[in-house]
Amino acid sequence: MRWQLGNPQGALQDLNQSIKLNPKYLESVGIRGLLRFNLGDIPGALSDLDRGISLNTSNGDLYVLRGMIRLVAGNNSGASADFQRVIQLKPPSVELSDMHGALGMAKFQGGDSQAALVSLQAAAQLAKDPSARQNYQQLGAAMS
Repeated sequence: MRWQLGNPQGALQDLNQSIKLNPKYLESVGIRGLLRFNLGDIPGALSDLDRGISLNTSNGDLYVLRGMIRLVAGNNSGASADFQRVIQLKPPSVELSDMHGALGMAKFQGGDSQAALVSLQAAAQLAKDPSARQNYQQLGAAMS
């Protein structure tokens, strides 16, 4: 792929063509959303991820990407909704502790410290990696 070869604009052209040929090809839609985000086109990235989610409402990876982009863009309530949806879906490709941690960050940035603390405590309980568990515990302690 041209993106991996350092040609993001060429990759974008390829993805546009792929989507033109098959508008329901979820992988192209999702990758284009990620590429657009990397190119600084947050509205375009969110549009692609919205489109991808409308094609497959149970794709946890798309909710993760959209949630992270929303969090970066300051849409904390939208990010929270996406992270909560991933937690409900429980996709095997996503660590639920990380989604609880991301939800905690979105809640904290949105001004809900109590909900943030609850999410970070859940993240610490679910974390399989001891260092991740400790990080979530430290974040929670810093917020309380």
